Order: sequence, then structure tokens, then C-alpha cells
Amino acid sequence: VKSRFGRREVFRSMSRIAAIVVVAFLIILLDRQIRHPQEAPEVLARITGMEAAQWANADKTYQVGQDLVSQILNLKAGLVELTFSDGAEVILEAPVEVTINKTEEIFLQKGKVTVTASGTAVGFAVNTDNARVVDLGTEFGVSVNASGVTDIHVYQGEVALIAGWQRNMFNNASKPRINIIKGQARRVAADQSVREIPHNEIAFVRKDDFKIRQKTLAGDPYYRWRAQGLFLADEDTLHLYHFDVGITDVIRTDPIDLTLANGAILANASTVGFITALNTYDGLPSQEGPAAYKNDIPISSFVGADGAFTFEAIIKPTMPLESLTHKMFIIVGDDITGHRGWHFDIALQDNIWQLGFTNIVPSVVKYYTAIPTTGEHVYTAESWYHVAVTYNGRDNTADNLKLYWTRLDSGAATAQELDSFQMAVDLTPAVTTNFCIGNEWRENLGLSYYNFEGLIGAVRISKISRRADNMMFGVSVSPALGAGESGRRYAP
Repeated sequence: VKSRFGRREVFRSMSRIAAIVVVAFLIILLDRQIRHPQEAPEVLARITGMEAAQWANADKTYQVGQDLVSQILNLKAGLVELTFSDGAEVILEAPVEVTINKTEEIFLQKGKVTVTASGTAVGFAVNTDNARVVDLGTEFGVSVNASGVTDIHVYQGEVALIAGWQRNMFNNASKPRINIIKGQARRVAADQSVREIPHNEIAFVRKDDFKIRQKTLAGDPYYRWRAQGLFLADEDTLHLYHFDVGITDVIRTDPIDLTLANGAILANASTVGFITALNTYDGLPSQEGPAAYKNDIPISSFVGADGAFTFEAIIKPTMPLESLTHKMFIIVGDDITGHRGWHFDIALQDNIWQLGFTNIVPSVVKYYTAIPTTGEHVYTAESWYHVAVTYNGRDNTADNLKLYWTRLDSGAATAQELDSFQMAVDLTPAVTTNFCIGNEWRENLGLSYYNFEGLIGAVRISKISRRADNMMFGVSVSPALGAGESGRRYAP
């Protein structure tokens, strides 16, 4: 009996001790929570802009103004702008997946980002599986494709590239650094080798592009076009001029950079003032007028292997038709005899102002049609238009040449065909001529008489005959980018 009693007492004592320990633990835990409340997760960034954003995880919802803590962002479609606590601005271009876990860097698993950093944000870094790109006060874009290849394009300032950088590796400090400056680009292969690649001004949605899209979709038709037409280069584009970024050719493979002459300037495209355009207006009768030109270019630089081409321009004539005193050249290749090519212009033919194309070699043959004077695409001064001429490369066949005229504020989703013709022969690719936008530049003859009286916002030259729905303004605004799309419209 005594033995059983002793065991019960031991059990009771142990129970009391256990209860005391539990109570003591709870008191200590409560005291710690009172004295040291759990800190909220650190806010790393804030969403400061969105356009047609769709997230891979449908359960996730985000909105402009939302603070972000450490997490993975997987954007399926659209554009999102993040502003980090240190001031760095990052644009995510779908499809893209990034990890944010610090205020001064992100990890890019796939897709595209554009970074603008200055002041306190200098030193912001984009890391990938095979590289680290460190900002030195700049604007730059980084992309990672499905094969793990990292591309870096620098738009302003300078970055430091550390190829072979890897997460959680202790030897990263010993990796060599490569400085990349404005106008340069590098590619880091999956094996960590680095090579120089052509710089591309429009490979990424940049800060100003994003701001324009955000602010101007419902504004001036030029801005609406610009917001729609951020992505104009594809594999069929030979030359592209965005006059809001200068007179250099955006396409850096065999580029044709222009020179301004006779008073041509880059001027505000609208009273709002965001974007510049090429201004070749002088309002004077025929005399040497403003031009943007480049001498001695073979016509083969403007056509495909089969002779096909598309010449497009966004124009804003500033004079009524009845006030014009001379024809107005838009895109021209012409010089002395033996070096003549073509005219794409607005000219008075049979006492009617017409849009037309002239093939000068081997003999002068004109293809013109009347400009609308009524209807939704009517010509009026101070309005923006898309104009184009296409040729399919099949000489002397019906409808191989087409002319287009579209008023940008008409709401048209595709280019409006004015007329079609049968051009007898191709442009002659071996001929070398002087290329000019907004005039002609027949330098040896001292001729540059027929300047375009107004503004030219952009010009694109392609090696194919583009469809009406594949022209410069035929890009959907909303959604901005679909899942799996690069943001460009590709020709068939």
C-alpha cells in the first residue's frame, strides 16, 4: 500500500511542476509579445502604374498604390511599373517573372524589365541565373529568354555587368566586371560567355514610353498613335525613324542616319509638348527648303530581295490644300541622272491634289489618286494622318502597288486604301541615290525645292508589302500586351 501511495505522490508532484512550467512559459511569451511586438514585413516597393495587367495567379489581385513586401511577381499580360523605396523605377513587361526581396535589387527569372535609377537609387541591381547588372546612374533594360540567355541594353548612363554571377555563391566578388555605356548592348549566354550585340532603342518599354501610354490614350490623335505604336520594328523592318528620339535610324543593322538641312528641326509635335517630330515647314514658294537626308544609298537598302517594299509615314500638314504652292515630298530617293529612284509625295495632278508614287527608273511613271476632300478621312490642315505606299514585288501584275491615306482621329483600326495600280517594273536595286525625308535632296543639282509643309512624326520602311492591318498604327492599345506576345506586330 505504501508503495502505491508513494507513486501517486510522485505523479502529483510532477503534474504540478509541469503546470508551473507551462504557466511560466506563457507568462514569458506574453511579456515578450508586449515588450517586443512582431514587426510588420518591410515594404520594398510600391506599384505606381499598371496597364492591362493580368497575373499568372488568378487569386492574386494588385492595384496602383499597393505596397509590396518580399514576394514573386508573375505577370502574364500587360505592363506594371514599380517604384522601390530607394527611388529606382522598374517597368515589368509581360510575360515576366521577378522576385523582389530587397529594396536595392530584383531577381529576373524570365521576361523583360526596364530600370531607371539615379541619386539614391544608384547601385540598384538586376540579377539573373547567369549575370548581375548593377546600375551606375542610368536607364537600362534586361531580358531573359526561355534558354536562359540574358540581354542588356543601356539607354542612358552606364552599368556594370558581372557575368557568371549566381545566387548564394561566395566567389561572386571575384567575377570580372564589364562596363556597358549608353548605346551599347551585351548578351550573356547560358554558359556565361559574353558577346556584344546590336543596341536596340525599342527593345524595351522605357520610362517615357510608359508615361505616354498612361497619360495620352484619350488625348491628341498623334499621342494616341504614339501610345499605340511603341512597337513598330519587326523582322521585316529595314529602317525606322522615331523623330521623338532623334534623327538616327532605330534599326542598327545597316542603319541610315540622317542629317538636318536648310532649317529642318525637331519640334514639338503638339501643343501638349511631350513628343517631337521632324518639322520641314517653311510656308514659302518653291525654293531650297528644309530636309533630312543621307547621300549615296543603294536602292537595295529600301526593298526586299524580291523588290517588295512598304513606305509609311505619320504626317501633319499645316497648310490647307488651296494654300499650297508646290508639291510636298514625303519619302524620296533621287539625285542626278543615273542615280534616280522614286518619289512618294502629295502633288497637284490634273488640277487635283493627289497622293502618289513615282517610279523614276528606267523612265518616269506616275501612280496618283485624289486625296479625300470629304468624309471621315478628309484632308484638313493641322490634322494627323498615316500615309503609305506598298509594292508586292511582282512587277507588271494587277494591283501590285497600293496607296493608303488614313486620318488618325477617325477611329479606323486599319489603314484605308485609296487606290491600287499595276507598276510595270521594280525599283532598280543597284542604283545609288540620295535618301530624303520631308523633301528631295538632289545635291549635285542644288535641288531641294519641294519640302513637306508640316510635321512628320515617324517613318518606317519595310522589305515586304504590308497588309492594311499591319501598318504602323495597327497595334492594339488595350490590352497592351497579350500573354506570350512581345508587343510587336509581325508581318505574315
